[in-house]
Amino acid sequence: MLIVVLISYFTQVTSEGIETVVFNGKKYTVVKDTPKNPDCKGSEVLKDDMGNEFCVAKMTDPQSSHLFEEDRSKYAECGRENLPEESNARIIFGKPVQGVRYPWLAKLKTFDGGKCTGTIISKRAILTASHCKGNNKVEATVGVHDISNASRSDVYRGQVIKHPNYTMNSGIYDVAVVILERDLEFSKNVGPICLPGKEEIGQIKDGTLFNAIGYGIKVNFHSILFKYGILQTEQQVLNQSSILQFQMILFDTLAELIPDIQEIIEGQDKSLRIMGSKELKSFAKQNLEKLETTMIMKISDPDDQVSFRKLYPKLIKLLPALEGILDNRLIFNKEQLLTKKQMLILGEFRDQANKIFILPRVAQYALYRVKEYHEPWQEFYNFTLRAIPTGEGDLCSGDSGGAAAFKINGKFYIGGITKHVLSPNQKAFLFNDLCYSKDANNTVPLINWPARFERIEPHLAWINDVLDKMDALPKGA
Repeated sequence: MLIVVLISYFTQVTSEGIETVVFNGKKYTVVKDTPKNPDCKGSEVLKDDMGNEFCVAKMTDPQSSHLFEEDRSKYAECGRENLPEESNARIIFGKPVQGVRYPWLAKLKTFDGGKCTGTIISKRAILTASHCKGNNKVEATVGVHDISNASRSDVYRGQVIKHPNYTMNSGIYDVAVVILERDLEFSKNVGPICLPGKEEIGQIKDGTLFNAIGYGIKVNFHSILFKYGILQTEQQVLNQSSILQFQMILFDTLAELIPDIQEIIEGQDKSLRIMGSKELKSFAKQNLEKLETTMIMKISDPDDQVSFRKLYPKLIKLLPALEGILDNRLIFNKEQLLTKKQMLILGEFRDQANKIFILPRVAQYALYRVKEYHEPWQEFYNFTLRAIPTGEGDLCSGDSGGAAAFKINGKFYIGGITKHVLSPNQKAFLFNDLCYSKDANNTVPLINWPARFERIEPHLAWINDVLDKMDALPKGA
């Protein structure tokens, strides 16, 4: 089917015979040689000034330099990458994807609140991880840059088929296929990634760079604390069974973060028993003003300062959960050990504190490098692709199920599925699940902390069997 679209696209031929085009305000060179990847046959290949090549739908110019016909059948080609649009967006932790650069990306949401990332492999199938929270029904949003602008036509419902050998404790077979209730409408912004063959699998080896892409957390409160070394309180618990040690870390950390916490401990005007939402908001503002000349001054990036101020009130809102603990001066001064019930309350507080974050409206990607080494458990090694961050972006909660996408001969192949991202800060205890791989000095602090991806290779037969049974195979397969 042919459609007519209006785009800004201008062609020029230099005296040396080099044809260049301007697309969305950026200049590209037309590659005249035969595309290395046979799937690009019939498409136009453009190269930017960095040497990156893009396989795009074939365009003709029947009347003018502004009017083009595009062959929508080309959108069924796997592994496409759209030309990046110019953007002034700043990078915080993850690197924001510019426009719908990766048409095979999907945001998944379960009906009980779980959030993950998925990857389109055919008109009716999306790959994701089995460990993603939720039941066997999901909604997949595809083809949009800003998820908040998605329309009903961008959302598809589907059934999750998890690998039959997967268990939460095993850490392997962490792959699932989402079978959609209706076919995807392939377009410039919606299309499949390529499943690897033997040749492509052979190129996924130690040292290979790849993109990990998803809709995970953009920035969380505790990552800012560790990125700039703000906390003076040592966060490592040497003996995790020590109630006193846990107690000391928690209270010393809160004393750093909340300058006026003594008002709560003394139980005068700021008792947690009488603080409602209005009082908590005022208390947060009061403490933020004091932190402006101390803690916030250590945050060099203005964007991180804005995020800190935005997230800080969420920490203060958690304080009422500690009623009966913070109000007890003896406990806060470490003169009395917490009871078992109080420890459970503090554990819940810690869990909630680690959920102080900002979710992105756009997808983000991170550049990783394959780091092969054998696990003590051989079967785990066979199913797990391990990689280390390069410092260009990072993964975080919500990126699970996304693709480890390898660019091979100009096309993207899925070599793994995100299943476990480890904290780059070994000492994180009260605040964990950090989402950064660079510190304030632009260095990668603990590069040996790997992320783990479920290898695709051992599951290709199972994936194809599911697609065949569900009549969801890619065309021509």
